[in-house]
Formats: sequence, structure tokens, C-alpha cells
Amino acid sequence: MKTALLERRGEPLRITEVDDPSPGQGEVLLRVEACGMCHGDVCIADGAWDWVALPRIIGHEIVGVVEEVGPGVDEECIGLRFGVGWMYRSCGRCESCRSRAQMLCEARLVTGSDVNGGYAAKVVAPRDRLVQIPDALGPVEAAPLMCAGVSAFNGLRKAGFGPGTRVGVVGIGGLGHLAVQFAKAAGSRVVAVSRTRRKEKDALALGADEFVATAEGDLAEQLTSLGGLDVAVITATDASLLGSVVGGMRPNGALVLLGLDNDITLSPADLCLRQLRVYGSLTGTVDDEADTLRVAAETGIRPWVEEYPLDQANVALERVRSGEVRYRAALVP
Repeated sequence: MKTALLERRGEPLRITEVDDPSPGQGEVLLRVEACGMCHGDVCIADGAWDWVALPRIIGHEIVGVVEEVGPGVDEECIGLRFGVGWMYRSCGRCESCRSRAQMLCEARLVTGSDVNGGYAAKVVAPRDRLVQIPDALGPVEAAPLMCAGVSAFNGLRKAGFGPGTRVGVVGIGGLGHLAVQFAKAAGSRVVAVSRTRRKEKDALALGADEFVATAEGDLAEQLTSLGGLDVAVITATDASLLGSVVGGMRPNGALVLLGLDNDITLSPADLCLRQLRVYGSLTGTVDDEADTLRVAAETGIRPWVEEYPLDQANVALERVRSGEVRYRAALVP
């Protein structure tokens, strides 16, 4: 099968042919229809996440059709379309697994990191980790929801959002453009926050009610003038914004951290005086993925995706790396 293979960190992926994988006990073989590209893929390719053993087929936002099943798997799933996300397998025995937080399992295997992923024509995955794709979603639309979508949706659910809440989405990119849509679909009033007004038209089209440009004045003052935020979803990588966001929060609000690459500094006094909560959001379980897909299908939430053939994997990855992609990228083998 054709694949875009990562052989050495910091070097381009090699477009090559490898043997088709074979499904083992409890596994299926999928023909990949689309694989979304995540910033985590860039971290692996560039060597920032140097624990990933090479060579490796990366990619963990996978949608495909089952072609073959391994021992112990019912053949009725052949021909059906499923998604495969970041979590490939968990131990099933630890406290995290028993509490239905399998993505926190210390013995977990991660798709595209510990095992081969979706930058290929075919991929093997455990049957119990598959999520059926709703008919309303096409493969390219569904793929980014398997990681970016569930991370944004789960983060908002933890924080509490819906009618009567004002949600700020800080950073209108691959994660942020989905968070805007999920918050709006739930009935929240949405404030999109970006450095300049370059993405204002897109943010409003995605469902934002207001737009704030951080370059135009003090962020805390701008947010406060709008009434303050009940929930702030931080997808921007600039950690220096966090203090200003806290200054624009309403009492009993919640911060959801999704995209910060650097160390952060938060004042305990600011958190205590406003009684704020801080959450991280690391993808989700199979049930969370299914909920994300269902809500997207039912409410019309769709990622904005640039499509690339597998042969152009390096072109697409560079678009993601540079931040020029609008707003997600997906490989279509």
C-alpha cells in the first residue's frame, strides 16, 4: 500500500509502498478515506516529541471503511464507515480505565505514535475503538472531529456551556474554529478572540457574535466591556495571553486549556478572587467521540478543511506547520 512514512525526525515524509497490514485478534483492516492532520503530527515529524519510535506512519484523525476483520470480530462491520481517533488501546484495568477516562491510561497506545496511523491507504485498528460515522458526515468532514473536534467539545462540556453563558474562544485556528461552532450550537453567546481582524469575517461566519482583536487594546478591558466571559477556551499558543483572559472572566467562570505550547503563569489570587476553574482537555473516550460526531451531524457543525492527496503529504504538513492552513488539512489516499 502507499504511505507517507516518517523515517527521520526533521526530514520530509517519504512517499513509498509498504506491505498491507493484517488485522490481529479483535482488530479490523480499514481502507482509509481521509486522515486529518494535527499539530501533534508536526511535533512528531519535527522531533519535539522524540519518544516516538521511527519509522512510523503518523496520523490519528482517521476515517475509513472496514475491508477485513481479524479473529473474534463479527463480519457484519465489513463495508461500514468508522472513525479511529488518538486513543488506540488502553489497559482496561487501571483507575483511569475503570472510571471511563481511558485516554488517561498510563499504559495507553496512541494512534500514529505508538502504532502506525492514517497517512496511508490502509490501517489496522481495534474493533472496540471504532466509532461509526453518521451518514450526514462525509469522510473529510468527520476526520478532524476525531481529535480536534472531541478535544474542543469535551473541554466545553467540562466547563459548562449553553444558553445564558458567554464563551470566549481565544485563537481562531484548527481547534478554535470548531470550538466556536460547538459553543454556538449549544446556545452560548460566542466571543472570538484573535490577534488582528484578519479572521473576523471567518469567525462571524462560523457563528461568533462578537470579535476581539488583542492588538487593538487591553484584552481584559475589551472582554469586560462585553460583559465578561463565563468560559474561555484557550487554543492560542501564546501563553502571555492567559493573564489577560483571566482579567476578563466573570466570577465562577472556567478556563479550558487546549493549545498552549509554553509554560504558563497564573495568579492564585486572581483565580481565588473570581473563584475560577481551570481544565485541560485531552481528546476523549469512544463515547465522547460518538457524542462529538452526533452533535456535529445534528447541528451542522463542519470543519473547514483543505484536502490533499497522499502524494502531497509534505505540502500539507508544511501548511499545518506554518499556520497557513485554513483551518484543518486532511489527506485523501
